[in-house]
Amino acid sequence: MEIYRKKYLKYKKKYLDLKAGALTSITEEQEREIIDSDIMYQDDLVCILKPDIKKGILVRTHYTPHPPDTDICDVGLKTGAKLHDEGINFGRSIYHPYIFFRAPFFSRDIDYTTIESEIISSYGNYNSNYNNIYIRVDPDRTFVFSSEIRNYLKHTLFYGKVDKFIVNSKKKLSEYLKVIESNLKIEQNIPEDKNLFYNLYSSKVHLFPKKSKLETPYDNEPINKNSEILVSAPHLTPDYFVLCTKRKPVSPIIYSSPESYSSVDDPYEMLDKFSRKIVEEPVSPVINSYSLPEWYRENKIKNKLSKKATGVRNSVEQRQRILRERSDKRYRHKNRRRNQHRTRGKDTYHLKRK
Repeated sequence: MEIYRKKYLKYKKKYLDLKAGALTSITEEQEREIIDSDIMYQDDLVCILKPDIKKGILVRTHYTPHPPDTDICDVGLKTGAKLHDEGINFGRSIYHPYIFFRAPFFSRDIDYTTIESEIISSYGNYNSNYNNIYIRVDPDRTFVFSSEIRNYLKHTLFYGKVDKFIVNSKKKLSEYLKVIESNLKIEQNIPEDKNLFYNLYSSKVHLFPKKSKLETPYDNEPINKNSEILVSAPHLTPDYFVLCTKRKPVSPIIYSSPESYSSVDDPYEMLDKFSRKIVEEPVSPVINSYSLPEWYRENKIKNKLSKKATGVRNSVEQRQRILRERSDKRYRHKNRRRNQHRTRGKDTYHLKRK
């Protein structure tokens, strides 16, 4: 009886462990489930969530501040139409009523440990030295479109009809992630005689012979790097941002000598160090990108002059060589004809004599 009792306890423990694991997984799924109180903004195309919750998926956009001294992380993002109404010139001739976000590049399980790990899960890398803004969206209530449809220079069929055709590529973000996951299996095993082409409407990849020239709606650009999410809110304030990164200003570099150089952040400090260096070491030449050593400049001038003289000399020699070759050709031609007559005469003479 003791043996059976031990077996019963062993199987009971296994059952309880499995049950506990199932309950834990259900609890995690319930934690990731998006509820109405998590939503900050929603329209027909996008559903933006609160930035501090660990739900949904991060999407990013690259921004260029207009005017250049504007701090977008403090002011927020605006659509092209909004900037145009405010009289701000941002270098575009078309004023879109949307803010464009780039759809995720990869379909992976999201690592919610940190914001950086979330970004790496969706985009493969993270670099804080770029002008990027990240927001959090609900994948089941956010839609994705193919960006290459806007490239009417490549696809002339879409010229003037982008809004009409881009609707054909509309799909939920959750569906888009499944498509690029299935595309990956084909992209990793490409036969040598095939090329990849992406359907701009379905976002699916297809294999075609290398010599085939496919037309719209097929395109050879990777669909996971050329898909967009549209936000029609005229002004996204910083409250929506999960993360806003800025490009760091490049520090000026001064070369004090060929071997050593230093960088400073303050231009006035740079000028002070530069002048102090000249006063302290007046004998040693100060070399920067504008001044070069005297011996270097002299050698450079000599090389230029020698190259010029060599070029003239070469051109004269080339002309003489051409004339010499022509005269040699004429001479050889004359001798050849003369030798032909001589040999022919000798042959006929010998034949007659025989």
